[in-house]
Amino acid sequence: MKMFICRILTTFCMNMRSVKNVRMLLVVLFCVVPFCSCSDDHDEPPAPQFSAEFLKQTAWKGELIYFSGETGEVFSRYRIGILFATDTQGRCGYLTTIGSGDEKEDYEDVEGFTYAVDDKLLTIKSSKISGWWLLEELTKDRIVLINGPQQQLDAQGKLVLDRVY
Repeated sequence: MKMFICRILTTFCMNMRSVKNVRMLLVVLFCVVPFCSCSDDHDEPPAPQFSAEFLKQTAWKGELIYFSGETGEVFSRYRIGILFATDTQGRCGYLTTIGSGDEKEDYEDVEGFTYAVDDKLLTIKSSKISGWWLLEELTKDRIVLINGPQQQLDAQGKLVLDRVY
């Protein structure tokens, strides 16, 4: 497009012998310039805002990991599914495997919870995942939350969720 405009300008400048040609040049410029764009038409969509409205009526699955804040050693791991039904309430299902080898058993538990979002902080009230969860990563399809980073010696939690619906 730029090449086209340059050729037109060059041609008109060489042949500008009358006012008629100058007027023609101005008409062409006014017709062509509005179609030139400074921005890319393929811009990325804006990052989502972490809020109760963003979470409302969505379903997520992932993993809840508890580890030592001092050593980083993982001592508990759950598969988890979360439904944020409204802007304050949800349900959570946990699946954990206990034992090893041939003596493995899966245990499942489901519970309701309440929650609130304040900027990057998700506060959950339930029996298993209660607490303040700080947003570490957010995309349209993934949320990573951490719990307990304020004291490096205590147990910490990490909740990694991928959007299902």
